[in-house]
Amino acid sequence: MDALRAAYLRDTLAYCDEIEAEVLRVLEIKFEWSRESAGPVMKRYLERGLRVRISGKLKNICRDANDDMVVECALVAHAQIIVSGDKDLLSLGKYSDIIVLSPAA
Repeated sequence: MDALRAAYLRDTLAYCDEIEAEVLRVLEIKFEWSRESAGPVMKRYLERGLRVRISGKLKNICRDANDDMVVECALVAHAQIIVSGDKDLLSLGKYSDIIVLSPAA
């Protein structure tokens, strides 16, 4: 959460509907947050974010095809960095001019 808080304060968080839904799903399942708790927290972090639309046409970029949406979102948003703890995304290291870093980095 420290990396997310720091990014919120000094950077623009780019997201799409698909990423928002996936983060809510992970918060509920993996971290056992209720929808009532997760929703307002997400809303607060995303209110200053950049919402983009993705087409879903970017395929076969990540080892896990479900992570392709993150890369496509970053491309559409003209992001410089993807920050993720996801091992499949981290294994990319870089895609186009976008660097993939862990929260600790």
